Amino acid sequence: MDLKEYVFSVVMVLSAFVLTQTWITRFGPSNAVVVVSAMLMVGALAAMLLSMDIRMKRMEREIKDREKNINFLMNSVENSLSVQLSKVVKSVEEAMNEFSKRIYK
Repeated sequence: MDLKEYVFSVVMVLSAFVLTQTWITRFGPSNAVVVVSAMLMVGALAAMLLSMDIRMKRMEREIKDREKNINFLMNSVENSLSVQLSKVVKSVEEAMNEFSKRIYK
């Protein structure tokens, strides 16, 4: 996680404080409960965004890991099929040779 994400979260909370304090004082005396509530709401929003970013990065890593596993398994299956197919081709060639020898005799 980058430092700038935390800095942006702190800026969000501080700007919520300043904006709420300024907005409420325009209409009369400030109410601390409203200011703190606004700060908590923006802090919760910042925490939610950070947790979403963490989840997305974790999912991206998991997808990359699964992709690597699938590629490895596909290569393994390809090699196995190649070996089996070459055995089948060899036995078919031997059978064809044997069959052609019997026909020409």
